[in-house]
Amino acid sequence: MAKFAIGDAVAKDKDHSGKVVRIFTSDDGEPRYALDHDGELQFLLETELKPLNALKR
Repeated sequence: MAKFAIGDAVAKDKDHSGKVVRIFTSDDGEPRYALDHDGELQFLLETELKPLNALKR
């Protein structure tokens, strides 16, 4: 089950954040997310992401 939902604001680090626009399943069965980052799509695994507010602390 996916940890994040479509519309959630997430981040990989302070320079890479965005909004979840699509959720896929990798060949290994891991959730993979498409993020909209200023009009560009980024594709990241769930293990690479944190809620956006977790990095602002």
